[in-house]
Amino acid sequence: MKRLPYLFLIIAILAAACSKETKKTEVKKAKADDSASLKVALVPISATIPFYVAQQLGIYDSLKADIKLIRYGAAIDADTAFANATVDGMSTDVVRAILLNNKRGLYFVMALENKYTLITPHDLRLKNVKDIKERLIAMTRYSAVDYIVDKSLATAKYGPEDANKVQINNLVIRLQMLQNTQVDAALLPEPYAQLPLIAGDRAIVSSSDLSVCTDGMIFSKESISKKEEQIRNLIKGYNIAVEYMNSHPYKEWSKYAAKHLGMEQNVVDTLSIKGHVAVKMQQKDIDAPLEWMKGKKLIDKKASAPQLTNDKFVE
Repeated sequence: MKRLPYLFLIIAILAAACSKETKKTEVKKAKADDSASLKVALVPISATIPFYVAQQLGIYDSLKADIKLIRYGAAIDADTAFANATVDGMSTDVVRAILLNNKRGLYFVMALENKYTLITPHDLRLKNVKDIKERLIAMTRYSAVDYIVDKSLATAKYGPEDANKVQINNLVIRLQMLQNTQVDAALLPEPYAQLPLIAGDRAIVSSSDLSVCTDGMIFSKESISKKEEQIRNLIKGYNIAVEYMNSHPYKEWSKYAAKHLGMEQNVVDTLSIKGHVAVKMQQKDIDAPLEWMKGKKLIDKKASAPQLTNDKFVE
């Protein structure tokens, strides 16, 4: 398969996703919004597409829910928005949530079905985890990505020090570096992981292989107290959108996915994207990363597992 057109598409995605002016405009808009609205930060991945579909189909309007969805290309920017109370809630992972909880009390209100895959360029002929020792791995530190990379290394009896981790926060840049063989491997969420695999690159291991579930939707305790009904409508609209996505042809809603992801339509048309009904976040999925965080000295070794799940929003 020719890889040059694919590279041009990635560069086009990069240009759209990295616009500083767009980011500044989104932040200013979020601050100016009516404080009564529910402001939600979303990182553009497959798992958050149903929220955007619900918005575009007018589902939230039909529920009379005043919900503002704000897109962030990098999770670190969404973290900042949440910590500064610019948004009420956000899509995130367990590791980030535990760290954020020290700045602003929060709860997970639902889990997100987000699969991560460790991928290597096919030119390097790396076939398994054992082959990536001392290789450059593009990832994000102090996050579930970091946790999953270490879990992956452990399957080959390697420690975190046995790989050279390169911090690349922006998903599109991480993808581009993998495509250009600037790194030896990269951990990517869906649907970004599908693009290099379609182009012939190799999957080494995935979070599914490791039975790891790390992502979900969090809201501040204050927002849960004051905006409970809006959060319920957010999730209700999400589930309605999932039902719509799974019962209608992909071509009928893929344009919404393209806009949310910041990808060209012809690229999104090659992907496989499905919706998953909201489920509860499990405390056990918080406890395991917590122990890893203690080993990394991200939190006190004596710290007990915080109760970060709130089960009243999902049956």
